Amino acid sequence: MKLRTRLALSTGLVTLAVAVAVGGYALAVSVRTQIERVDGGLDRNVGLIQRDTTTPLAEALLLAKQDPLVAVVAIVDADRRMTVLSGSPSLLPSVIPADLLRSAVAGTQSLAAQEVRIRTVGLPDEEFIVIGASVRDVNSFRARNTQLLVQFALLAALLGGAVIVVVTRLDLRRVEKLIQSASSVAQGESVRVPAARGSSEVAELSRALERMVATLQANAASEREMRVRMEEFLADASHELRTPLTVINGYLQLLQSQAGSSSEQGQRALARMSHEAQRMSDLVSNLLLLAEVGSVSTPEIERFNLTHLVSAAVEDLRALNPDRNIDSMVAPHVEVDAVPAHMQQLVANIVSNIERHTPSDAAVRVRLWRESEAACLRVEDGGPGLPAIANGEASEVATREFSRFDPSRSRETGGSGLGMSIMAAIVDAHQGRMQLHRSDLGGLRLDIELPLPVGG
Repeated sequence: MKLRTRLALSTGLVTLAVAVAVGGYALAVSVRTQIERVDGGLDRNVGLIQRDTTTPLAEALLLAKQDPLVAVVAIVDADRRMTVLSGSPSLLPSVIPADLLRSAVAGTQSLAAQEVRIRTVGLPDEEFIVIGASVRDVNSFRARNTQLLVQFALLAALLGGAVIVVVTRLDLRRVEKLIQSASSVAQGESVRVPAARGSSEVAELSRALERMVATLQANAASEREMRVRMEEFLADASHELRTPLTVINGYLQLLQSQAGSSSEQGQRALARMSHEAQRMSDLVSNLLLLAEVGSVSTPEIERFNLTHLVSAAVEDLRALNPDRNIDSMVAPHVEVDAVPAHMQQLVANIVSNIERHTPSDAAVRVRLWRESEAACLRVEDGGPGLPAIANGEASEVATREFSRFDPSRSRETGGSGLGMSIMAAIVDAHQGRMQLHRSDLGGLRLDIELPLPVGG
């Protein structure tokens, strides 16, 4: 329910309650005053009858003719038979209980069914003179004014709700515009918050939101610019390095083919240069891949079968290491929306890390399954693991650019240091999550979650 509706309803209900309370109290006081006037008249007439000890009945009949308040006069004999002497018999019931007759001697009693209030005067031999005054006009007054009170209270509630809507319309309209602006900012759009005037809370909120949006847009622009510059640097550096590396590799191959008579030391030097050139070429390729994964223009995403890719990687690992104990459970038909080349690179890096950093007989456990909203891949090994994993720094250290598993940074076993960075970048680009833990096999446990296709 919108704020405008809640304010209107609350104001209407409060106005209705106040009108009913005040009007009801005033009506109750007015009705009570009229009843007291009727009771006072009956008390006065009873006093006159009681003073006439010789002919009280005649006095009662005389009062009925002189006082319009007295609507009926009756006598009740010892056998409780009632005879109406003046007025309409319909005002009194055919039989009045004895206890009511006795109590009416001391004070006025009400006969609600007949809309009459009575007083009685006791006579000898348990006989009673009954005089009554009609309260039909009082009841009509109560009913008529109750209806008017209800109509007035409803009208006041409607007017109160309408007034609060009119009074708060401008501020609520500003709030709605602020909500639209905040929604646009949340969607990444560039918006301008409406200018605020005045010193109300809504105006202060508008100015605060305007400052926040300006700060966010400035930060976003700065981040985009930095990201584009970094991507351009990676791409330019990679392309600039690739050309001389290609030339170096070509000349090295030429020298190796013509160095049949060279010394053994020269051959080793050439082989070493060739190895280093190849390592630098791999580094350039990884830099290019990082630039592609983090680029603003993301390659086309399509539905990709992760089950086939993981199953093929497990078979490749078994073929490469026949002595390795590989336990795999791969769920069928696990698909994600992804860039196929990036998924292949992700799994290839996982296999490469196992090959590079674990003994050939170290156990490996692979699990792929579906959860409610994610495809989950878990790969564990029985290798040495990460040194930093003991103090909870594994995830940060392993995914930082140019960080190696091997603390010695050996060129033979350390790689370029971009493997985990590439994996983390690929997972992040697909809105996934990657975590590193210690495996109960003794080595590293890699957990990757990728979102399942929407509606798939």
